[in-house]
Amino acid sequence: MKIKNLMSIGACCTSLFFMKNLNLRIPGPVDNLRGDNLSSCIKLLNGDFYNSIINNTYYFLDEKWEDIDICQFSGFQMIHNNFHLDKTKIEIIKRYNNLLKYLEEAKNNKEMFFVISYRDIDRDYLNNETISYILNNLPEYIKCRLIVILETEIGGQYPEDFPDVGYYTKFYTTCDIMRGDTVILKEQFNNWWKLNKINYEIQNKCKYDLL
Repeated sequence: MKIKNLMSIGACCTSLFFMKNLNLRIPGPVDNLRGDNLSSCIKLLNGDFYNSIINNTYYFLDEKWEDIDICQFSGFQMIHNNFHLDKTKIEIIKRYNNLLKYLEEAKNNKEMFFVISYRDIDRDYLNNETISYILNNLPEYIKCRLIVILETEIGGQYPEDFPDVGYYTKFYTTCDIMRGDTVILKEQFNNWWKLNKINYEIQNKCKYDLL
């Protein structure tokens, strides 16, 4: 048994690069959206994010990102795509349906994992209260197969203040590897997996191989 698929539950596009470069990505609705904070994943999973789309309670901020109007949903901001376009709305609904299907299948498939990501520039997101809130509101099957990705700029310092509460294991990398070097990323991940997969084997009551 090994990791065969990954689905992002937030909170930044670091997840997207990680999943794509390991060739394990199932496209989800928040792959390249920016979470308001790390706990935005709960709003994705409890339907708040989806409701803000179908009920038209989203709105556009008075600011742009790379000439794109930033769209604010419940818990997340769209900064890389234009939500004024119908095709963008159609695509995000399609990806939300991917999420629902993935969640249902992952309940009984221990090879389907989840990713939540965070960058060192978002350090203010982190505290024990936030992490406790996330874990108290995540289903058990997600917590048992959750990989936390921590990315830093080249030469930056990895955030040592990310609380470690026993469920998840932290994978550290730098943005140049995450976004470009797939060979190094896979090697780096497998080295990390050798050391940390025991945590997931205990939680999921099974054995995992390398990628």
